[in-house]
Amino acid sequence: LFIAIFYWSISHFKTLYNWAGKKDIFHDDYRYGDLYRLSYLPQFKEKAPECAPYAKGNTKNNVNLYLIGDSFTDQYKLNGNDFISKTYQRIPWESTLKVNLEKTSKNILIIESVERSAKMHFVSLANNVRTENQKVPDQIENESIWTRLKNTVNLFSSNTKATEERLWHTLFNYDFFLVFKEIKASLDLKLFDRKSSNYVLSDDKSNIFYFEEADVNTPHSAFYKVSDKEIEEFVNNMNSDAEHYKKMGFDEVYFSIIPNKVSVLAPVMGTYNHVLERIQNHKKLNVKLIDVYDDFQKEPSKIYLKSDTHWSCFGRDLWLKKVNDILQK
Repeated sequence: LFIAIFYWSISHFKTLYNWAGKKDIFHDDYRYGDLYRLSYLPQFKEKAPECAPYAKGNTKNNVNLYLIGDSFTDQYKLNGNDFISKTYQRIPWESTLKVNLEKTSKNILIIESVERSAKMHFVSLANNVRTENQKVPDQIENESIWTRLKNTVNLFSSNTKATEERLWHTLFNYDFFLVFKEIKASLDLKLFDRKSSNYVLSDDKSNIFYFEEADVNTPHSAFYKVSDKEIEEFVNNMNSDAEHYKKMGFDEVYFSIIPNKVSVLAPVMGTYNHVLERIQNHKKLNVKLIDVYDDFQKEPSKIYLKSDTHWSCFGRDLWLKKVNDILQK
């Protein structure tokens, strides 16, 4: 009974699940990459690398760095040792952080999004950071202690489908079981041309991509048509976000859109919508950018992990160099 409760708890509470994986209580199901996890194709099996701290030992400057970001900049890929700023705080897109901006230091905010999520993140105004003296909306102030407790529990827990998926990976994610999963996935693909709908292979089957960025029928795909009107709406919201945060007290606000893996490695798989370039080159855009698209185009094969949607240490360091150059100035 205790063993059953233990496994269910780890699977139900996402925070506990992530903690247990990092503590090696069970094998991390992302250890060979998120795309291998979706496909179990052995040719895309690659141990996730540990990148060296980019700025460890460097002299820190009088800058407080805040970053609103997605999985490309999560706590397992970036931390304070990667920046020369005095302090570093990251706010996930799904969270809100109250901050007390120091007047004696320079406060810089970076808003980062991968290309496939840009439409979701910039379709409305961002409100991920509040200052200490900023009024909280009335509906939050008037919530009872039981409602707040319930919301807190919901934040750390998950829905039934996610719980079942994590339970499956917790119980059957040992290397012994992976061998059989790989055999099944390979036979399905080679003999029956059958595969999971969660991933897409390049035409020559040398690269693997997440379906959201490569399937033409999904709204976040690099090949899904996006109108000029939508692009202008994203640009207007980015301009408004920058003004909002500057009024809040930030000295500088930067935006960074990380290219999709498919946009760099296989843009000819369909009619590429060029969302990233259309946003960054729009005549009405009035924000500062950390642009790595051209840099990624120069050495595309080095930028992303073979088995994962995210960047390699090489691609990550290209982005970190640009950020630290800004912090240095």
